[in-house]
Amino acid sequence: SIRIFLRRGVNWNDGVPFTADDVVFTVKYLKKHPELVTASWVNKNIEDAIALDKHTVLFKLKEPNPRFHLGLISVIGFPEFWVMPKHVYEKVEDPMKFKNWPNPVFTGPYKVVKCTKEMVVLERRDDYWGIKYGWIPQPKYVIGKCFKEAEKLYMALDKAEVDTSGLRLGMALKLAEKNPYIKLWIFRMGDVDLLDVNIHKYPLSLREVRWAISYAIDRAKLAKAVNPLGEPAKSWFPLDTKCAREFVFSDVLAKYDWITTYDPDKAIKLLEDLGFKRGADGIFVTPNGTRLSFKMIYPSPEWVPGYAEFMVTSLKKIGIEVIPEPMAFSEFFSKLMKLDYDLAYSWSQSAARVSPYRWYSRFHSKLIKPIGVEVSELENTVRYSNPEVDKLLDEVSLILDDTPRAKEIYHRLFEIFVYDLPRIPIICRPEAIVFNTKYWTNYPISPPNLGAWGGNPVNWDSKLKFVTFSIKPTMAPVWKPPEKIPEKVEEKINELAKGISDLKAKFEELKAVSDKVSSLSAKFEELEIEKVVAQVRAVAGISGLVYASIAVSIIAIIISIAAVAFAKKR
Repeated sequence: SIRIFLRRGVNWNDGVPFTADDVVFTVKYLKKHPELVTASWVNKNIEDAIALDKHTVLFKLKEPNPRFHLGLISVIGFPEFWVMPKHVYEKVEDPMKFKNWPNPVFTGPYKVVKCTKEMVVLERRDDYWGIKYGWIPQPKYVIGKCFKEAEKLYMALDKAEVDTSGLRLGMALKLAEKNPYIKLWIFRMGDVDLLDVNIHKYPLSLREVRWAISYAIDRAKLAKAVNPLGEPAKSWFPLDTKCAREFVFSDVLAKYDWITTYDPDKAIKLLEDLGFKRGADGIFVTPNGTRLSFKMIYPSPEWVPGYAEFMVTSLKKIGIEVIPEPMAFSEFFSKLMKLDYDLAYSWSQSAARVSPYRWYSRFHSKLIKPIGVEVSELENTVRYSNPEVDKLLDEVSLILDDTPRAKEIYHRLFEIFVYDLPRIPIICRPEAIVFNTKYWTNYPISPPNLGAWGGNPVNWDSKLKFVTFSIKPTMAPVWKPPEKIPEKVEEKINELAKGISDLKAKFEELKAVSDKVSSLSAKFEELEIEKVVAQVRAVAGISGLVYASIAVSIIAIIISIAAVAFAKKR
């Protein structure tokens, strides 16, 4: 089991307090609705959740899991578990039909006010609970725009029509060179680009065919062609990660060199040794008459420009035909999850950055779903099954990564996956986050800001809120929140109602004073100044200091009224 302590004073954006009841409800709701995102992770790991008090949750796990906490945090990407507002979803019988719109409920510093296919608009919550801890978001609005062409995004960043975005590294470096407002954060932990293979379709089901494909790809040439800092991939683990430094084993790569070596001749020999013969068009044919012709799906526009064309050209040289099939990302992703492809562009995902276990655990056979059914959480998309892998994963799941036995297991797992090669590593692709500082500055791209607000300034996940806490406007004063942040919506409404009532009373008092002044002015016009002066002199005979002071006050009032009346007569 594991005990989680929740931060106190957190509210949902509708004012309802965030408590342990929300966490417990989420676990039970996801168990009831396994079709929802993150339900797979919950059902795999959590037996039950209990609220010990309003701010303490006890997770009872199905089995010992020293890495359970990693599923609750975001390193790069998203956590495995999102807490749902109980007061909203307890009324939802069918979550698949629930649109969660308008006014979706979250705990973050912004609320969604508009969402279309082209744009999402977030508006700052001036009642955000984090303000009292110094987490003060500066932009009133955060607007996310969709750009289908990298060139248009480039121009928008150059003109400061967009303040920050990811951009192809080559374009980002060029932009920074020409525009003094542009600052970059180079993200070396970018995804590893992969080529996923349908290992259940003959002849891709043969390891030797997959090895041949790997030998045929000149990774160094592709890396430099698409990214100035690109590097050939030696594994599924991104650059500058602990996984890449400690769990990529050089002895395995030397033994099985088809990942690290470009050798088209070896590729051709592998295919010939299988008994394949080239046809009249140069494409290999298997002994049963199957041509080595495969369709390759990838998202359009391409995430890696030139990737598809490079694969077509490279594999044609060794007698394999590749038919590119670009498609909208939604269709591509659905096919990827259903294993509805021969070959597919893919990427390593955030699991490969955190722990080798999180990467390998996605290939456990218990996660396999039938081909044609979408998997959850990108788990075992290739439907890989290996009893030895299952056994090793079950063992390493109970121990920490830095133990000697864990390293032995990871060495063996690395060897198995290099040998079986269900997903072929292609290139490591560092990425750039671009910041235009014309309107906003102090981006968290270097110390001390870098790391102080969540570790990195990527803008495609939950880290975006930390960017809004750090930046400062260049053409307007820094926004300061109100002195008091109401804890509840009811409190805010009550304060507003009281303010309206007080304002109404002040107007009534002002009207009464105005009526008295008008009455005095009218009466004064009937008097003559000489008579007034005579009355003043008479007052001067009043005995006693107190009465004298009262007389002075009366004189001041009369003189003021006289001045007003005299001005009116003129």
